[in-house]
Amino acid sequence: MCDKLTMGISSDSSVDDRWSKDLAHELVDMIVKRLCLFDSISCTAVCSSWRLVWKRRFGNQFPFILRSFPYQSYYSLYSPGEDRATNNLRFPKGVLVDCHGTASYCSGSYGSWLIIAEHSQHPKSARSYFFNPLSCARIALPPHSNPSFFVRDDETDWDEKFIVKTVASSDPTDPNCIVAALTIHSHTLAFCRLNDASWTLQHDTPVEGGFGFTDLHFHEGELYATVGRMIDAVQMFDPIEVLSQTQCGSDEADAFKGKKLWVEPLPHHTMRDPSFSLITSSSGEMLLVFKDERKWKNDTEEFSFLVLRCTVDKTIRIMGMNLLKYEERNGIGEQAIFIGDIGAETLIAMAKPTNSMPVIDKLGGHGSGNCIYFTNGKDDRIGVYNLADRTLKYPLTGGHQQAHSKVWFTPKLS
Repeated sequence: MCDKLTMGISSDSSVDDRWSKDLAHELVDMIVKRLCLFDSISCTAVCSSWRLVWKRRFGNQFPFILRSFPYQSYYSLYSPGEDRATNNLRFPKGVLVDCHGTASYCSGSYGSWLIIAEHSQHPKSARSYFFNPLSCARIALPPHSNPSFFVRDDETDWDEKFIVKTVASSDPTDPNCIVAALTIHSHTLAFCRLNDASWTLQHDTPVEGGFGFTDLHFHEGELYATVGRMIDAVQMFDPIEVLSQTQCGSDEADAFKGKKLWVEPLPHHTMRDPSFSLITSSSGEMLLVFKDERKWKNDTEEFSFLVLRCTVDKTIRIMGMNLLKYEERNGIGEQAIFIGDIGAETLIAMAKPTNSMPVIDKLGGHGSGNCIYFTNGKDDRIGVYNLADRTLKYPLTGGHQQAHSKVWFTPKLS
């Protein structure tokens, strides 16, 4: 499978297009439409004209959903744009799986790359790596060798994820890429570069109530880490500073490098126990998105969302801290937000949703921009919440396969 996906395209243009140059793009598109997901990717190796058809069809579409399953080394991909799934796909060989541990699972994503974490109990070992499920390319990260990675609360079983969420500052093909991870011990963050020998750890003290870090997000070169279930605090890190202060021969930073921000009170809302996540929008704004779910006695569900624009005002200092300000947003224009479930939510913004995908016909106009797409933890349906009229629909099945974790990512061959 992977050999087919990584085949190159002939550099001889006379050979490349001699049989297909006069073939109508519409005809090629009809062929690609009838292929399964991976066969349609393989056809890009035929020639440049076929590759262009694939790019037109998949280059500006909804993200895919990767679904992983507990104690299993396989996963599935679901394309909302095509409303079809490809199941029983295998993670790269060599995954760490035993009856007491957890098979590979996705702890984050960046563009077309997934960030996979895996661990084993006997012996205790763990690793993470970037993985492109379309090209099968893999980029290794430093091993999780520090015992702090395996420190957990007494009531936490080993089959829980030892990495709750992983984020990257840029594409992993960028030599300046920095990765940050939120560990199962929620008061510990880990930082690394791709070629580092080990991760650099940052330990924080619990806030009142004992809550630790709850979400991570890179924005304009800084890492923002929320603290507490209702954002009691936000810590801002300069990752270069964290990594440069590591003692020689140690993976512990000299001191805690987080800079605490003074957080404005959240706008009045009626949410009881919402999940939330930070995201950088397509226009470059940092947004904070809340999702609240309520279940009633008749088994009906009610979802509500709150979108806030976040800015750090460095001209205002309160008790020595810069001010983090909120501004409620009633809409996000042509953008769309996609919410999955990797501990803290994972969101991706689309610059300009396309109206040419089959899913738009099924949505009946309830979709495209100014909407929030989210996976449902109860089943595999995909909800679409329209921010303009505050209505909710479930137009997509999600592929009819219940999963342990669902992660959105943008498909790309490399």
